[in-house]
Amino acid sequence: AQRAQGLRYLRAVEAEGEHGRRARNNLAWELCASPHEDVYRPAAGLELMRAEDARFPLSHFYRDTLAACLAGTGDFAGAVREQQAVVDEAVAKKLPGVATFTQRLAQYRARKAWRDTAE
Repeated sequence: AQRAQGLRYLRAVEAEGEHGRRARNNLAWELCASPHEDVYRPAAGLELMRAEDARFPLSHFYRDTLAACLAGTGDFAGAVREQQAVVDEAVAKKLPGVATFTQRLAQYRARKAWRDTAE
């Protein structure tokens, strides 16, 4: 019930500007990486991220989500390409999360989707 409520909230807060972008990214992440089968819908998350990519250049934060969605739909070559760009940007800019980004990259190279752990 809490997951469903959270997804309803994320859909409700979709707005223009950066707040809306973050909400759409968070919704897509949940759809593409949730460990819960009642939430996991990577094709729907990928649709959100493709629309976002068409509207704005994606930073590493958003490309990380796009990579998870690509892997979730079985496009591991696309996931590796996007995640490698995430790792490269994070390393070049000395951003936090490089270890996690690299771990996801290895998983996509092994042709495995990223799924968060259950709470």
